Order: sequence, then C-alpha cells, then structure tokens
Amino acid sequence: YSYMGLFPPYADVLSNDRLFLYQSDTIRNLAEKGSCVIVGRCADYILRDNPDCLSFFIHNNKENRIQRIIESQGLTVEQAEELMMKTDKSRAAYYNYYTNKEWGVASTYNFSIDVSVLGIDETVAFMKSFVERKMNRRPPHFG
Repeated sequence: YSYMGLFPPYADVLSNDRLFLYQSDTIRNLAEKGSCVIVGRCADYILRDNPDCLSFFIHNNKENRIQRIIESQGLTVEQAEELMMKTDKSRAAYYNYYTNKEWGVASTYNFSIDVSVLGIDETVAFMKSFVERKMNRRPPHFG
C-alpha cells in the first residue's frame, strides 16, 4: 500500500513533522548524488554538515515583490500585499520551528542578497560566480 507514492512510515497521515522528515531524506539523497539547487524546505539546515553546501537568502524590495505577485496572480495591490505578508509569516514560522534559527537573518546563511540591486539576471550571474569560486577552492574529493 502506498499513499501518493510513499511507503510506511510516511504512508499514514502526513503530519507536518513526517512531511519534514520525508523532505529531509529526499534533500539529503539529492545532495549525495551530486550538485543540486534546492529552494526552501530548510535545505540549508538539513545540509548544515555538508561542507559543499552553500546557502543563500534571496530577497527583494516590497514594491517589486508586490508587483510580481500582481502580475503572476492577477491580484489587487492590497491582496498582493496581504498574500506577501501571510506567505512571509508562514515561511518564517516553518523555518524557525524546524531549525531553531531565524528565517531571513543574514548570519543564518552563507550569503544574503537583495535582487532589487542588480535585477534577477545579474543576481543569478553573481550567485553562479560565487558558487563557482567556492567550488574551485575546495580540496579534491577522494573516495
């Protein structure tokens, strides 16, 4: 018997804690297989003992965020702002609960960057350069 393709112990009602354990296992397995990008899900915390893990907190100014929500979901400014605040609150509660750290605090991550400074494309290029520089500095892996 499987539930959504999951087998025990995940098959019974998926509580938030069981879902977190399943996601943690999946994240660790992906990281063991090779380089990957994981957005959210406390991956920085789950992979905290992995010396190759780089964690980024990517944020944007309020105006840009609201505009992106309006464009993607067709909401009013007020609705977009409310959704943004609820989403941030939910993300913070999830992260803070499972990591005992504080979501969005720069010292929690290897790098915190404001997309509004360079724009999306330049921010991605900057982050790619950062990752490449880190990868070039690591010692060879044997085993």
